Amino acid sequence: MAGHDIFQPEQRNPDIDLAWCTEMGLVLVEVKSTTQRNEVDQLRRGLSQLLEYAFLLQAAGHIIARKVLYVSSQPVPEHWPELSATQGCELMWDPTTIVDVR
Repeated sequence: MAGHDIFQPEQRNPDIDLAWCTEMGLVLVEVKSTTQRNEVDQLRRGLSQLLEYAFLLQAAGHIIARKVLYVSSQPVPEHWPELSATQGCELMWDPTTIVDVR
């Protein structure tokens, strides 16, 4: 990421797909490939992983600026963006939506 440091977790820290440091704290991104057949399971898995990773990193003293669940296509169940937001997570699927990394 231009202008940002890629976060390299220590061995005991979670296996997050992508994370980088900003002035505001860490941006965490969990990436899931979805199909019609696995969409709900992948959304559930991704959201729970993201929440666990954020919890563990906060417990280790890190500040979490953003939590992003990035999926390969727009979810069919329309409640997922709102559900994610209630947990402080952003749900994204369009590659142009993740450009603002502040």
